Amino acid sequence: HMNIVLRNADELKDGETVTKHNLVILRGDNIVYISPP
Repeated sequence: HMNIVLRNADELKDGETVTKHNLVILRGDNIVYISPP
């Protein structure tokens, strides 16, 4: 299992910022890809 907490995360679509999130919590086995900044 992998649990990840992200702060000040940007949601991207087609390379453009769609939404900014203050806090995102990802839980479980379904994390497929994380892109470094």
